Amino acid sequence: MKRMKTISMGLGLAMLLWVGSGLTPQVSYAEVDMHVWSAKILCGFQSGVGSNGEPDILPGLYRTVVNVHNPNFENHTVLKKAVIAFPERHQPTGGGVRSKISKVHSVFMKPDDAFSVSCKDILKLYPRNQRPKAAAFDTVFFEGFLVLYQPMNPGDRVEMLDVTTAYTALLCNGPLGTACTQTTPVFDVEAVRPRDVTGDPNQLFN
Repeated sequence: MKRMKTISMGLGLAMLLWVGSGLTPQVSYAEVDMHVWSAKILCGFQSGVGSNGEPDILPGLYRTVVNVHNPNFENHTVLKKAVIAFPERHQPTGGGVRSKISKVHSVFMKPDDAFSVSCKDILKLYPRNQRPKAAAFDTVFFEGFLVLYQPMNPGDRVEMLDVTTAYTALLCNGPLGTACTQTTPVFDVEAVRPRDVTGDPNQLFN
């Protein structure tokens, strides 16, 4: 990994000041190294049929939980955002909106701390007027990514976060278009692999 460039203020201190204030950070950063995880999410009930007569995802009820663990012996701030993807065939001719990206939120983690992000937590990353009503949660389906950022202070030698994703599904049995009266449970756990990037964390809040 490339060494981090010098910044005018320690990233960890700046993040702590921002978290304590509840405001978007006002300090200026140079580029720093960050570990980034993009965890796949599948959420809600899929019952529709695609334009080709087949659903994009097999009919059923889907749930995703992303678990994040700080294995370090020091505090750390993690940034997270959601990216909900739309089918390419629904995109306007000539380009347009291909996804719905939430604002970036921060999570302050103590040593050995952990948190989880569920499908309902994903929706809470968006303004209320962009979320389906609670009563309709199991009648809609959405997919995309939960993106996690672990910014690094100059000279840090911390371990990467542990990020795993648990998938649960009740797949519908029977022909397409029929009532989902019989289901097959499916469960899987996947470790999310990180990648290293270099950038200005302030740009995430634009």
